[in-house]
Amino acid sequence: MKNTHRFLALFLAVVILLAAGAFARADYDPDGVIVVSMGDSYSSGEGIETFYGQELPLTEKLSDPDWLAHRSRESWPGRLVFPGLSGPLRDYRGEYADGKLTEGNWYFVASSSALTGHICDEQIKRYHKLILDDAGRERILAEGEKSLPPQIKVIEDLAAQGRQVDYITITIGGNDMGFQEVLEAASGGGLRKDSTALHELLDRKWEEFDERIRQNIKENYISIYNAANRKATIIVAGYPRLLSPNGALFGILFTADDSVYINEQVTRLNREIESIVKECREEYGMKIYFVSVEEGFGDRGAYANDSLINPVILLAQPEDLDERKHSYYSIHPNAEGAEVYAQCVQALIDSLTES
Repeated sequence: MKNTHRFLALFLAVVILLAAGAFARADYDPDGVIVVSMGDSYSSGEGIETFYGQELPLTEKLSDPDWLAHRSRESWPGRLVFPGLSGPLRDYRGEYADGKLTEGNWYFVASSSALTGHICDEQIKRYHKLILDDAGRERILAEGEKSLPPQIKVIEDLAAQGRQVDYITITIGGNDMGFQEVLEAASGGGLRKDSTALHELLDRKWEEFDERIRQNIKENYISIYNAANRKATIIVAGYPRLLSPNGALFGILFTADDSVYINEQVTRLNREIESIVKECREEYGMKIYFVSVEEGFGDRGAYANDSLINPVILLAQPEDLDERKHSYYSIHPNAEGAEVYAQCVQALIDSLTES
């Protein structure tokens, strides 16, 4: 009987070890491609819970780069499947914090509210939260900031380990164009039935685009290309049309005219980004490609009956960094929208690997 028990114990131990080995192989393929996903909230998955680090106590979240950046476990980059990997990227995620890398095939550094400047420079994340004191009785204010490293640094750190990045995905430029400001101006315009402020704001933004934003986007691509030893394939995804063309709340929040106008500006930005990608390919020989998601999203913007994008959420959600403001989840793709994003980008990946 004792021998039988010893055999069963040994058998179970072997099974557990084999299972652990299989799990480790599923999480990391040392011979597989390395992918880095960078950019802004449309890549990080803002508004799609759960976020990496969300399960941590609040005091720990406030120093956790994944939670501060609102990197979603359901983001579209994490849904992509690349040649040689048997599952989606999120199954192969390597962690990156404080300059330290764990083993993985996918490194996720996109960050909510990121600007073009945050690709090569640090991003300051500010928070304002009420938390329970050590005794768990009184709510005390936790207010402060933490810097996130330049997103490009993960590519440089991988290179320092002799690891070549094969693919990079990115969305960038929307925050530089002030999408949040534009939406606030439009909703105010809807209440006043006056779109002058909205048009004036966008006129200024397009002046800024011509003066600096366009060049900043191009320099981002060049810097990323050089950091990846001029070997990586760069996949640039565009932005969806944000609003239902019918407006919202019978024109009280967004008028139909303003909604259509904002969507036209998104299309204009996408065309500009696509032209920058083309320039980089022709001038520098980059393996860089643009993916439009406009057709995939269609007219299913915020406030459509079958919307793929969150509406304006006036009250801060528990996971928002600042509980005094409206939720930053507003006007970001929902989980179904993330799946559409992934399908659009996956089609390009499949076409590249088949050719």
